Amino acid sequence: MRHNYTASGDAVNTASRLEGLNKHFGTRLSVSGVTRSLCADIRFRPTASVVLKGKTHAIEVWEPLPEDDHGSGFFGRYCQAYEMLKDGARDAERLFEALAREAPDDPSVAFHLGRIRQGASGIAVVMTEK
Repeated sequence: MRHNYTASGDAVNTASRLEGLNKHFGTRLSVSGVTRSLCADIRFRPTASVVLKGKTHAIEVWEPLPEDDHGSGFFGRYCQAYEMLKDGARDAERLFEALAREAPDDPSVAFHLGRIRQGASGIAVVMTEK
């Protein structure tokens, strides 16, 4: 007798959609705020507030950072720029530009700077694809 074990349900669907966000954000790993809250020993930075395809409510998406990632100064400046973007402050672009000069290969910085340059504001992202 064969058994077919398949995970299904909302949690699995959400996890799959979160994994799919990586190609959109340029990140390697995206997790929800729930997962972040369970990983006290890992440093995370905010990526966006995302309404996943097929959902109506946004979830906070976070990127785990390796211990040697850029140093705490960069991390602090990124969080400051993110908070300014979240609040709609015009100086957010200037801060993200400075971060991009410092770390030109940083995917989250490039993502937000690209959105700002296209006229987007805030941290809300509505996904129309998986």
